[in-house]
Amino acid sequence: MLMEEKMSKDKKPSGYWKSLDNVINEIRGIMKKHGLKSCPSQKNLYGLGYNFIAKSIINYHSGFRNLRVAMREKQKKVENGAWEKFEFVLEKAKEIMAEFGGDTLPSFNKLRRAGHSSFVYAISTFHGGMSKFRRKIKDKYVRVSRGEWKSLDYCIEKAKDVLLEVGFDRLPRGKILNKLGYSSLTSAIHKYHGGFPAFREKLREYLGLPSEKNQLESLLESYVSGGEQHG
Repeated sequence: MLMEEKMSKDKKPSGYWKSLDNVINEIRGIMKKHGLKSCPSQKNLYGLGYNFIAKSIINYHSGFRNLRVAMREKQKKVENGAWEKFEFVLEKAKEIMAEFGGDTLPSFNKLRRAGHSSFVYAISTFHGGMSKFRRKIKDKYVRVSRGEWKSLDYCIEKAKDVLLEVGFDRLPRGKILNKLGYSSLTSAIHKYHGGFPAFREKLREYLGLPSEKNQLESLLESYVSGGEQHG
């Protein structure tokens, strides 16, 4: 952990990062300090050493898109016909990938939920659909360096993205992840993090949830207790 981040975390009172006003003030301070004209992305914050703030935005404030809306950032007016131009849509794609961490062009569902319905409409209507567009920009869920996939923290962040996208409270199996476009995460779980059962336990621990074993034991105890009360 960088010293700057550690000091920032240690000096704040309990519950500080759960306040949206506090987070906005911190972000504006970062923007001023580093000469940024708009709210930095998750990847930018990680690069600057503000990992804890980035995680707070995701955990407590529904992600960066909602934060930007709360900060009332001005949206650039799009000219008529702009969405039909490949160069314009390509620039938007780069902005979106940076917003979501810089290594993936998200699925249509995730894009719509994040407020990018105009981008989705443009890809579908003017640019041949997502698969064709990805081939054009050579995206195909841009390959992350092997070292990043070895990082448990990095894989857990990607797994959290999946949970938010599909609305599950349990990480789906590999076949479903592959269909969602997270085949690299599937491979990393198998190759570097002990397979899905072990990784799911690590993810539940990170999210502060009881292990599946403890949860089953608790359900069994409740069932037995209920049976005894009715016996």
